[in-house]
Amino acid sequence: MRLFLFIVVLGCGENSVDADNECPLATDSCMNDENHQACLDVVATCDGNLLIMESCPLQFGCDD
Repeated sequence: MRLFLFIVVLGCGENSVDADNECPLATDSCMNDENHQACLDVVATCDGNLLIMESCPLQFGCDD
């Protein structure tokens, strides 16, 4: 059974945050073009309640 640690992006930490949204930049550690687009998609559907699952590459979900 895998456990994931969920953290809320607050614009601090190791990764930079894109100025237009809450997503880390595609060039940051554990990021790439594919998961950056996935983050943008989640931001568009989560109404600002983004969660980042601590993994590499990073994964994203909504904080319900």
